[in-house]
Amino acid sequence: MLYLQIFFSLFFLASGVPFFLRLSGHKGCRQVGFDMSLADFFLISAMVAVSILLGSLFGSAMKGIFSADIFLGTAAMHVLAMVSVLVFARVSDSKPVFFWGGGVGRKLKLWLKGAGYLAGTLFCILAVANIWAMILLEFGIEPSEQDVVEYFGSSEGIARVFAFISIAFIAPVAEELVFRGAMYGALKNKIGAVAAALIVSALFGAIHFNMVAFLPIFVLSLLLILLYERYGDLTAPIAAHSAFNTIMAVLILFRDYLNV
Repeated sequence: MLYLQIFFSLFFLASGVPFFLRLSGHKGCRQVGFDMSLADFFLISAMVAVSILLGSLFGSAMKGIFSADIFLGTAAMHVLAMVSVLVFARVSDSKPVFFWGGGVGRKLKLWLKGAGYLAGTLFCILAVANIWAMILLEFGIEPSEQDVVEYFGSSEGIARVFAFISIAFIAPVAEELVFRGAMYGALKNKIGAVAAALIVSALFGAIHFNMVAFLPIFVLSLLLILLYERYGDLTAPIAAHSAFNTIMAVLILFRDYLNV
């Protein structure tokens, strides 16, 4: 049974390789993100850390008042981080490039492309998650769910609706703006695309505070960066991120029926 699990994991892992190769073969877009110093990068990182802290405190303050307190705190964290980046862009001399023009038609096309690339690499990312979980088990690290995942699975009514909106829409927009738009763009201008992609992806995995989720989220981040480079616009990575979170949310809702 274990060998069969490994075989299918490797098979699905290979299924996403063509999509990653196609994106990585693109020359990339030179004008993405921020034109700013490394000091500014660390300032934005600090603002994100403060946003996480304030969001957590806000969620704790709402405990017992609103049934979806953890998601309210998470949404507050994302909004604060996003606003911090936008305010920074406004008051600084940096020149952010997040969304290029082209109208509704182009945005819709990019949205479909982002979702399409996610569909093509989804089983690859899930295979990474499975292989990573098996490796961690070998070292005695038991898989555990993120708090957000656990609370979402047990939430009901309006709390579940608010949680779904937070996971599927608020988080993708805020996280793409902060990590791919600001952080990656800033680092790329100073240390190059490859090093910037690895550092930002590691940070993105780390802020989810879950060892089992770290590697698949790291791989997801690489896909999102490649999409940003390919199209020079955050619309495609936002779409892919939103699609991924939505699929994961649906799987959580129906896992009792799917036995996953």
